[in-house]
Amino acid sequence: MNNQPKRTLPRHPHLDHLRAEAKSLLKSWQSGESQLPGEPKLTLAQFVLAQEYGFESWPKLHAHVEKLTFDRLDSATWLKRVINSPHRDPHPDYQSDWWLALAAGDVESVRQFLKSHKADEPGGPLNWYPINYVCNLYVNSFDPSSTVKLLLDAGADPHTQYIHPDYPNDPMTALWGACRIKQDIETVRILLEAGMTPNDNESLYHTVEIDRPDILQLLIDYGVEEKGSNGLLRSLDFERPLQIKMVLDNGADPNGTMGEGALHHAIRRGRSPEILQLLVDAGANLKALSKERLTLLTHASLRGSPGVYEWAVQVTGESVDDPLQNYVHAVRSGNQEKAQEILAQHPNLPSKFAPIHLALPCQAIMSGETDAVLRMLKYGWPVQAPDDGSSTGSRGATPLHTAVYVGNLALVDALIELGADVNYVEPGYNGTPLGWAVHSSMFGNYGGDLVGCIRSLRKAGAKLEEGDSSNWPDKIYEAMTEPLD
Repeated sequence: MNNQPKRTLPRHPHLDHLRAEAKSLLKSWQSGESQLPGEPKLTLAQFVLAQEYGFESWPKLHAHVEKLTFDRLDSATWLKRVINSPHRDPHPDYQSDWWLALAAGDVESVRQFLKSHKADEPGGPLNWYPINYVCNLYVNSFDPSSTVKLLLDAGADPHTQYIHPDYPNDPMTALWGACRIKQDIETVRILLEAGMTPNDNESLYHTVEIDRPDILQLLIDYGVEEKGSNGLLRSLDFERPLQIKMVLDNGADPNGTMGEGALHHAIRRGRSPEILQLLVDAGANLKALSKERLTLLTHASLRGSPGVYEWAVQVTGESVDDPLQNYVHAVRSGNQEKAQEILAQHPNLPSKFAPIHLALPCQAIMSGETDAVLRMLKYGWPVQAPDDGSSTGSRGATPLHTAVYVGNLALVDALIELGADVNYVEPGYNGTPLGWAVHSSMFGNYGGDLVGCIRSLRKAGAKLEEGDSSNWPDKIYEAMTEPLD
């Protein structure tokens, strides 16, 4: 912060008021009432306002006020907010409140409170057991492992469960929180040593979501079993060969998983030949069919990369004789000469595309295969080709929705140029491309150019959606509301 700010924040600052101040500053500049050093944009007004309040930038002012606002919440409201991500620092009053002290993982405060509170008695705003306040809240705890050890020594039961308000029919354990929320191996170890079973239908599943093979190995050492947890299929959602091999070596059955089996799930998720071979080495059935009744080779020709297709040809010893499948694979893999040859012999092939074929552009976008998407659009896929739900979760999401979601500005511009409907409401989540941009800014985390995508959509006629904008990131709010050139 600067030493002598021109403005002083009120005792209880609010982001909406600061946004209004920045807009007012911009309007006064645009009307000539005041001067700012640059082109009249909201970002510059926000920057100048932040500096007048003594901050180096608008994001730093924003973060400061957001933290102040969050810290002012009463303990009950605060605790209910940290049930879900993102992680927050401990509440400033944690030393004076039993439940806040547990959430903070402050050993000495908890030790003092144990003189008048029971370690094995549920209560507080969430009606959880103390050990769940420590392990299952998105709080950057000071020392969760020592706090859990203190509670266990005072009589807490490591097996206690709690009810998450979003999942009322699925009681959850402290162990899964230690694995996934805290990602603290010592807390995991202490709970397991105290007798907590790793087979709680949650801990393995959520541990393979993160890149922590050390925690996974600890669960394995204490007897975790994949059966019934869906852990193998979840691990195949990520390109982490080491952890997948650990799950397989621990006895996971690649043929006993729910649904279509591990091989087809891996292809659907864009996994590499290395991971597919791990499944085969573990006994995956090469003759199993996908849920669309596709063989391994046919599925690989549709959804797999060129490397996956070549791998499938090798391990099955088969070939694809269907002109449609060969055409799709030629386009996806970039063999345009082959694609043109097939199309010359079968000019009506694009009219025979089934939902699985139409969904391929969305899948390619999610996999980062921009060139493949452009080839598909060149060789017969409609610009509004709908996803089948396997890539975006929405049956009916278009390539434009998907490209916006991952922030692929070059592809967004190309799709708009080709006539994509910028206001199309996909039926899965009832969202427009602009709505998907907002959602991605808060939950997607794909690191693309969402601001650029929003600006391109608005310039192409995309209409703003009504709704609560208070939680939008500032850069998204600006892109949504700034005057168009």
